[in-house]
Amino acid sequence: MAAEHLVWRELTAEEKHILEVGHDDSNRNMKDQICFEKQRMIIPRTYLKFMDDMYNFPVKKDDIWIVTYPKCGTTWMQETVSMLINNVDQEYGKLPQIFRSPFLDIDTLMDGNEKGEGLQVPEDTPDFMKKMMEEFSKGVIPFARKMSGRRVLKSHMSFDFLPPNLEDKCKVVYVARQPKDCIVSFYHHSINMPLHGYQQSLSTFAEEMMKGVVLFGDYWKHLESGWKLRNHPNVKFIWFEDMKKDSKKVIEELSVFLEHPLSEEKVDQLVHHVSFDVMKLNKTANPSAMMKLPEEKNFMRKGQVGDWKNYFSGPELEKIDNWIEENKKRTGIQLPE
Repeated sequence: MAAEHLVWRELTAEEKHILEVGHDDSNRNMKDQICFEKQRMIIPRTYLKFMDDMYNFPVKKDDIWIVTYPKCGTTWMQETVSMLINNVDQEYGKLPQIFRSPFLDIDTLMDGNEKGEGLQVPEDTPDFMKKMMEEFSKGVIPFARKMSGRRVLKSHMSFDFLPPNLEDKCKVVYVARQPKDCIVSFYHHSINMPLHGYQQSLSTFAEEMMKGVVLFGDYWKHLESGWKLRNHPNVKFIWFEDMKKDSKKVIEELSVFLEHPLSEEKVDQLVHHVSFDVMKLNKTANPSAMMKLPEEKNFMRKGQVGDWKNYFSGPELEKIDNWIEENKKRTGIQLPE
């Protein structure tokens, strides 16, 4: 079944210029992107190769999909959910998260770049894991289709791009984050991750994000796709800020939502396991280890609420606040305090 409702267009001259000057030549996909106008989704042209495979992905009733705009707590939620449904089994947790919870969109970002250059397996990796990496490198969607047991799948695509009626077929966890912290985190991610190659200032990135001319497109359009489904019985809408405020409460709610009860002891173990400082040092949960990133470019940077206060002020902050207020009124979305 073709995803005929997904109609794309070429970028405008202005949009092309923004991407051209904004990225170095480390990944040509970042400069060659297209736009799905209705969804305001900007994505590398290579997505067209995988669009139908994503839309027609065979969903199982016990699947768990984690859907987010970038830098909204995705990795944190992947670790939380994958360990929760496996009873916080530490042996299971030694398997790299990319295998426990594959990122379905990654082939779009890495197409034309050897996966071995972006995700590297340490020399002391067990043979079975090397074999998994070999299968993974052939294509993440085929890898995910073959997974046994209860699958935890991740995507940064909004709901229009995912299997139709996904929320009626399985469980979906949508994670959202306050826009100002999202801008700051996404900027540092785009600067530090070799697959992005961003080379402009935070102020420029903020302007581009307000225009929606960044990878994965318009923040508000994506957030709105999750917000509209927040009351669906198979969708758990969670704010990053609530996870930071009381991770134990969120884990207990997830346990009920996913119909996988945990003992009080296991809940406490999971709270500790997914605490930021513990996760940052966990080489199987923090992608930095497999990407061989230096400490100053750690995939997990701060994980804070309110970090934007260290970056935005004056007229720039006023402009961002106006952007937020306009979109809150337009969409009816209620941001956390």
